Amino acid sequence: LWMLSTALMDEFEVFQYPPPLLPAEPQWENFPNALTQLPFARFFLNSGILAVCMVLGQTLTGALGGYAFARFRFAGRGAVFAAYLGALMVPAIVLLIPRFLLIDALGGVDTIAGLVSTELVSVWGVFLMRQFFLSLPRETEDAARVDGASEWTIFWRIALPLARPALATVALVMLLFGQREH
Repeated sequence: LWMLSTALMDEFEVFQYPPPLLPAEPQWENFPNALTQLPFARFFLNSGILAVCMVLGQTLTGALGGYAFARFRFAGRGAVFAAYLGALMVPAIVLLIPRFLLIDALGGVDTIAGLVSTELVSVWGVFLMRQFFLSLPRETEDAARVDGASEWTIFWRIALPLARPALATVALVMLLFGQREH
């Protein structure tokens, strides 16, 4: 009610002290004026593009990274994963200036590509997908290997379809809360 009352006031009533509870004369033209002063359609389009690219990118990279950490054996895997999880402890605000400097050096400032490129990977998404892939039985993958399936085929045609609930969870959480590691 307070916001609606303030929105209907003229610019002088808003700054009065003590402020009036109701506007003396409702200024209904404030609403169309507010929507035409800035390109809100473009703002909504930019938000939609960022949300779609971010959700698709983080879901895909989360699935790929999670599968690699869960199923592939390589030297230093535990240390790499520990360092990766350590990134969850770094507050997002600490990375703000380094991200800006990187995007500026690449010429991506004030572009959708520059904004999207910093949001394509989520440590939380990779962790969640790794935990899910660890819960899948290896026997189905072993059977596919016996039948001659490559690692990519096993990931794409066996593991990924089984991971639909986890993928949906990652996509939903990323859509609602974004990259800002939780």
